[in-house]
Amino acid sequence: MFCIGFYIAGRYLFMHLHQECNQDHIKRPSAQIMEKKYTLFLWLFSFCFSLSHSQNLVPNASFEAYNHCPAGVSTLQMPPGTSSAKDWYVPTTGTADYFNTCGVRSVGVPANGMGYQVARTGDAYAGAYIVNSYREYLQSILESPLVRDHEYLLSFWVSLSDKSYYASDQIAAYFSDMALARSTNFGDPLDDLRPQISSPPGNWLSDTSNWTRIRGTMIASGNEKALILGNFSSHSDLRSKVVGGGTGSGHLYGYYYFDDICVFDVTANSQKTVNQRSLCPDSFLVLQGQFAKDNYIWSTGDTTASLKITQEGIYWVKSYGECAAWVDTFHVALPDMPANLLGKDTVLCISSSITLLAPTLPGTTFYWQDGSHSEQYTISETGTYSIHVRKEGCLYSDSIQVIINNFRQDLGNDTLVCKHTPYRIALQANVPPGAEVGWQDGSSEPVYHAEKPGTYYVVVRDPLCINTDSITITEVLCDCVFHMPNAFSPNQDGLNDIFQPVLEAGCPVSAYSFSIFNRYGQRLFHSSQPGEGWDGRQNNSFADAGTYFYQIIFTGGTQKKIYQQKGDLILLR
Repeated sequence: MFCIGFYIAGRYLFMHLHQECNQDHIKRPSAQIMEKKYTLFLWLFSFCFSLSHSQNLVPNASFEAYNHCPAGVSTLQMPPGTSSAKDWYVPTTGTADYFNTCGVRSVGVPANGMGYQVARTGDAYAGAYIVNSYREYLQSILESPLVRDHEYLLSFWVSLSDKSYYASDQIAAYFSDMALARSTNFGDPLDDLRPQISSPPGNWLSDTSNWTRIRGTMIASGNEKALILGNFSSHSDLRSKVVGGGTGSGHLYGYYYFDDICVFDVTANSQKTVNQRSLCPDSFLVLQGQFAKDNYIWSTGDTTASLKITQEGIYWVKSYGECAAWVDTFHVALPDMPANLLGKDTVLCISSSITLLAPTLPGTTFYWQDGSHSEQYTISETGTYSIHVRKEGCLYSDSIQVIINNFRQDLGNDTLVCKHTPYRIALQANVPPGAEVGWQDGSSEPVYHAEKPGTYYVVVRDPLCINTDSITITEVLCDCVFHMPNAFSPNQDGLNDIFQPVLEAGCPVSAYSFSIFNRYGQRLFHSSQPGEGWDGRQNNSFADAGTYFYQIIFTGGTQKKIYQQKGDLILLR
């Protein structure tokens, strides 16, 4: 809707401009006005076009879209075949796999035939054998070809399957000028290709619990159309590390899950800013890249999040995120020098603050002790603060000492405890000298012991300061308490008509499977829904009285413990 509005406005401007130019009886606008209106229209058009442009060149980057749910392994095909995962293929006869929560158990998420892993994003990921003589690859045709001499950011996440025997440090990415469909020997490596980006040598990708990111940048040769992920080393150059886990010949490999693939045009799509900074003589200035990003490259060659400089000049930094990049340019110059005073030393409570005002004299510049330039500086911690103002080569400085009584209270985060398990949690109040403490029940000791669920709070005060905090302790069912009856009488009298497990109320249950078998091993009843039981029928007929057998498997409690039990039961008529 945002761009539609701009389009309508731009179209109106264009039509109005055209009308003004073609009505002879109306005075035509000047060339300057015409140029401004036409420029505005072009800006509106280019702005909306840039918003609509997709920045990640990898389609279906997290494997969420699919042509069909995987019904087994090896469901990714060579192009132009139809793979289970939309827009993903394999470049060779070596197969690769697609995993989705909608798939059968062998290719499900999080549990599957290769191990257990939760998707990093959404419900799906792909997988491939990386280590040993047999090799598999993943391939995607990019949304648009790479542009010559543009810088591109590649980022993708891997996790070693917990049934793998080997780990690798050779997972890499190759950009090809065409989609590959090689009918080579089954599982041959693509060792004739030279990947542009690879994981660092010696950095063994052995984590089976978490996702590990592989990332890098490259300058495109131009017209690369496909991305291929895998291990491109020859057999003689193959490196591996034994990590255990594999328990059979089918698992004496290194198998990796892949998720969240990104190819980002840094040159075309980076968010760019230009910043003016002041540097004081005989001092230093800290320039900051974008906060909380993953990688930084400065014009000086540094790779830290911030850069300490002592000379004026022009500096730039590239900050890389998961699938984005920022380019910040800093113009650093020497400022003028005025003067200013900050006032008297001050004592504050932790719940209070003081705001210092910078001078507003014309032609002056200033910076605080941390290098910031805000006209208002808010203080909330004890310390000495100073301001430096320059004008005509003179330096005027002033400082103020602010003392803040530490009345900060922190009873900790809200806590979950296991029901049926005794506990005694010590809650510690911060009581400065001369202060008084009061708990929710009137207790006045610095430490309060909580032994039951509820909300606890403390108030600490003196004649000038007061602060408080609270914590809530909640009991949860860490384990499920359940038992199975040994008989039931499905005679429709409303008593004991259904045979089912008795689960503790409120206990979270998942992966539930409950089955009834006759003495010949035939399954008469099955349910995956907790609370459903057997009514004593077989094929819509009443089953004979006698002995039957049950089996129950489920994951229960907040600690996700797996419960499994078998036994017999008696059906009474």
